[in-house]
Amino acid sequence: MSSHVSNKKTYSQLFKTPIPLNIMTDFLFLCSVPNDNEKKIVFDLHAYKRAVYNQVLQPFLDACKPFYFASKQKYLAPQPLTFVSIATIIRQICRFHRVSFTKHLVYDKSSYEMVYYISLDSIDSEDSIDSNKQ
Repeated sequence: MSSHVSNKKTYSQLFKTPIPLNIMTDFLFLCSVPNDNEKKIVFDLHAYKRAVYNQVLQPFLDACKPFYFASKQKYLAPQPLTFVSIATIIRQICRFHRVSFTKHLVYDKSSYEMVYYISLDSIDSEDSIDSNKQ
């Protein structure tokens, strides 16, 4: 019984090569509102709608596509494209880069909405780690 050992390094079950963090941060800075008091980026339904309106959603998905395994690219092309599907992609990239985030369920006008707070501190430290490697 032989075990098959691959020489190819896998980075995760989602990403075939490391996805650059700036793909996500550039997208978030275009559509989200930074919360400077808490050093966090707020991604909510309003940010999603802003991304759709400003037409920055598809370029973000296109930029992510080469880094996902072909079998996992289903996350990038769900029909219909919703806030939940984009939030899933953002969570995947955050977890891959160990960027801390929290989510809160907010009640507003007789409905619940999920709001994500992505820590800028962990993004800044990730950037400084990357720059030290060069």
